[in-house]
Amino acid sequence: PGYLSEYHCSLTQLSKPLATPFDIPSPETIPSSTVYPLSNVLTYSALAPLYQTYVLSYSLETEPTTFKQAMTSPHFRHAMNEELEAMEVNKTWTIESLPPGKNVVGCKWVYTIKYKA
Repeated sequence: PGYLSEYHCSLTQLSKPLATPFDIPSPETIPSSTVYPLSNVLTYSALAPLYQTYVLSYSLETEPTTFKQAMTSPHFRHAMNEELEAMEVNKTWTIESLPPGKNVVGCKWVYTIKYKA
């Protein structure tokens, strides 16, 4: 989620893979526009390598807030297509042409990332 992005800045801003799980750059080596970055007081060196990967995975993907953003992600496009197909198979709805002079009823997609599904 976006609100956690500041917590993982030292793990996500690496330009090359880590040589070892504990080879995390010091806060001084990473440029920051934040006056008091959390990376000055947080350390990942005490975390197990598997947990470091788990923590990092939360900040790599962001949930889209608009349809346009979701359409740029192959994962969300695939999920939306599956959802539409499931509604047609279950006869929850059918896609029809809009008759002349009629307005479309609004609808909103809600996008979430399920980490433990």
